[in-house]
Order: sequence, then structure tokens, then C-alpha cells
Amino acid sequence: MEDLLKRLIEIEIANADRMDRIIGLLERDQAPFLEPDDACRVLGIKLTTSGRHRVRLKFFREHGFLTKFGSRNPFTYERNEVKDLASRIAQGKVQMPAV
Repeated sequence: MEDLLKRLIEIEIANADRMDRIIGLLERDQAPFLEPDDACRVLGIKLTTSGRHRVRLKFFREHGFLTKFGSRNPFTYERNEVKDLASRIAQGKVQMPAV
């Protein structure tokens, strides 16, 4: 009986942790700004362990493709502007830098 109660408590804790992660993802999906790695995913930039994928974001920022970004370190990028840039890249209107 005690084993059953312990197992039920463990399952309940695991479910609570999963729900916390799901809620965090939902809140992050509704945030007006994207973290750099999330912005790279939206743009189709492959993430690297060294962080070189952020150089492409810097290129887009310096060349006026991404003009609305937060001043946090690292920069955050406005979700709608990143999505617009991603669609322009998909249409071939903007070239992905070869950095």
C-alpha cells in the first residue's frame, strides 16, 4: 500500500513538472520578443554550440533587416519582425548571409 502511494506521489510530481514546462512554452510563444536562439529557429538558421549562429542575427541587425530589438544582453528580437524576415527569406527576397 505504501509503495502504491509513493508511486502515485511520484507520478503526480512528474505531471506537475510537465505542466509547468508546457505553461512556460505557451507563455514564451506569446511573448512579443524572441530570444536569439528562438529567432534563429524561426529564420531557419542552424544552431551551433559555439554560438556562431548569432553572427547571422547580427548581420541582419546591422543591415537594417531587424530594426526592433530589445536592449537586453543578448539582444531579443520582435516576433513579428522576425516572422516577416523569415517569409522574405523563403520568398527569395532576402539572402541568408554566408557568415
